[in-house]
Amino acid sequence: MTITHYGQIDRKKYGELTYIEYSQDKKAIIKTHKFSELLKNCIYKSELSDCLTYGIKRAQIKESEKVENHNLVLYRKYSRKDVCKILNWDKDYSSTIYGYKTMEKTNTLSCPIFVTYEKHLEETDSTNYKDYFIDNTHFNWNSRSRRTSKSKEVAAIIDQKTNKIEIPLFIKKSDAEGSDFYYMGNCILNNYKNTKMNDGDEIVPVVNIIFKMNTPVPKNLYNYLVA
Repeated sequence: MTITHYGQIDRKKYGELTYIEYSQDKKAIIKTHKFSELLKNCIYKSELSDCLTYGIKRAQIKESEKVENHNLVLYRKYSRKDVCKILNWDKDYSSTIYGYKTMEKTNTLSCPIFVTYEKHLEETDSTNYKDYFIDNTHFNWNSRSRRTSKSKEVAAIIDQKTNKIEIPLFIKKSDAEGSDFYYMGNCILNNYKNTKMNDGDEIVPVVNIIFKMNTPVPKNLYNYLVA
């Protein structure tokens, strides 16, 4: 309901309107003056009411779907921007999530991973990672190139048992599907190893990790992604 989460481009797209604010005098969240003025317009108020009614009804219909932590629904599709909001990050980091990003928020450590299952043939060796399902309960994943198990972002994943980091996995079959990814559930570290990969004329370090899926992937979705 505020625009502090968004970058400047999105703020302009959404009309730079803040709906609510915190009143120090009343010690409560109140409508902004601009929003209060808009609500005096009967057409605006009616259409806003319709949107809210639709959203509530849609949420009620979806209640039967399996919801994991942070209100992410298994196998529903989300954009990177959606995930930043649902994980309650302070800003929209979608433009800087290159495959994965580790973030600490309100004492909860999370690292969402985004995978495009079918890579482009023209991708360079350093970005054409070997990410794939071993079966419907195990996923093979590589960190960014030039990383080892000592790298901060990787060490946080490896130390999952201690730091309780949440690792939600998002997958889309190819870029032809657009910008949304299926939420596959949380991952549990199974094992890892430091290894090497080609990067042009160089051989550079990378960390290979095997994740166990918290929830086995349904057969129909699994077959679609790996086919």
